[in-house]
Amino acid sequence: MRVLLAVSGGIDSMYMANKAPELFPEASFAVAHCNFTLRGEESDGDEEFVREWCASNGVAFFSKRFDTEAYAHANGISTEMAARELRYGWFAEL
Repeated sequence: MRVLLAVSGGIDSMYMANKAPELFPEASFAVAHCNFTLRGEESDGDEEFVREWCASNGVAFFSKRFDTEAYAHANGISTEMAARELRYGWFAEL
């Protein structure tokens, strides 16, 4: 089984990432991280934190940066809805 984990870098997603091998011992894992560029350096720091965790744990890492605010504006939707659409669209590609 192959499992793609959506990991933000927050405590809940990092807990999931650390527990995933125990919960699915036969699976191979990869991590997907979305950088919505909404919090500047803090968003970049989250991306780097997850990238380093993956490197340290031998987990494949995929990341993508989005101009979430521009997408929201262009589509007349909230920033939250834009992030959701961008995230789910990219996950489907992966």
